[in-house]
Amino acid sequence: MFVKEKDFYCLNKLVDGILRCDIIYLVGFLTQDVDALEKFIRYINPNSIIRIYDEENFYSNSSCYIINSGNSLLPVSNNREINKKSNSFVVSDYLLDSLKKEFGILNPREMFFELIISEHCDLNCSMCDHFSPIAEPAFLNVGECEHDLSVLSRLTNGNIGGIYLIGGEPLLNGHLVEIIKIVRNYFCSADVFLYTNGLKLFEWENKKENLWLICKKYNITIEVTRYPINLDYEKIQSLSKKYGVSLNIFTNAVNRLYNGKKILVKHKLDLNGGQLNHNYMLCRQRKRCYVISEGKLFLCPTIASISHFNKYFNKDLNVTPKDYVKLSEIEDINDFIKKANAKPDFCRYCQLNRRTMHKWSVSQKNIEEWT
Repeated sequence: MFVKEKDFYCLNKLVDGILRCDIIYLVGFLTQDVDALEKFIRYINPNSIIRIYDEENFYSNSSCYIINSGNSLLPVSNNREINKKSNSFVVSDYLLDSLKKEFGILNPREMFFELIISEHCDLNCSMCDHFSPIAEPAFLNVGECEHDLSVLSRLTNGNIGGIYLIGGEPLLNGHLVEIIKIVRNYFCSADVFLYTNGLKLFEWENKKENLWLICKKYNITIEVTRYPINLDYEKIQSLSKKYGVSLNIFTNAVNRLYNGKKILVKHKLDLNGGQLNHNYMLCRQRKRCYVISEGKLFLCPTIASISHFNKYFNKDLNVTPKDYVKLSEIEDINDFIKKANAKPDFCRYCQLNRRTMHKWSVSQKNIEEWT
């Protein structure tokens, strides 16, 4: 069903022909009036998960599909036909490919894997998905990293979508260059992205192994998240041009709505683990962000880092064997695909329908930032 209000278009979930709006896709908005946007969202459903896109001509009413509970695609020629379907999604051609990935079975060439280069960070954003403000300083073990990547390479024949080098803040790790070389040794053709807040990029130019030269040599894309801090982003762009390194300095669509200000999404945890089993279908991290760590393939980043939250706040959000795969126990590529596409048990702790947006701030290390 398509709904238009104040220049906002939304694509909504239907259950038994009733507009439930577990997910709202906002597209084609023509305004910077954030108050109107938030008012509209609350009008539809204050508990909705919001996914915002700002692409021009995002979809057309003449080209729609339904993805039903059986995950099959049903073309429809008239929106009124949607009311005859239950438990279904309506989707345009633009979203079709991404929804196929979300509902279907991914193969390794469509998978992206995270390496947590540093657990801690020098910026300490509130509500950090990786719990970096409350994590004790720790770095990726280079030996374990090489072993895990060798196993992953053998299982996938080196054919994966890509690797994200993340944190915490990865530039805090003095072995970063060594890790980059290991990654490229096992995955010579995969896309590799280095995510950073950019604070240490200038220092790395003057190290014995210049990170900029290394990124050029090994074809690493540097992804800098723009924060409201005193950092010379133009100088960073100049360095990327000087060394011929691929660079993205980005804010997402939500941030642009707030006039370029960094917005944080609060991913609320249910400490009692009482969330519905089907919630995992709504998760943007599901099958998008696998984490390789300590001989395991974690099925989402929250699972891989929840130990920091548990230790700091003395909680016990339990990680079970259904939340990860031991690399040593994977038999072959078919076994890998089956296990990597499984539903995590940990989803019971994630309140996906209560995520909220907040202006960027430094963490005060309060449990309320994550609950």
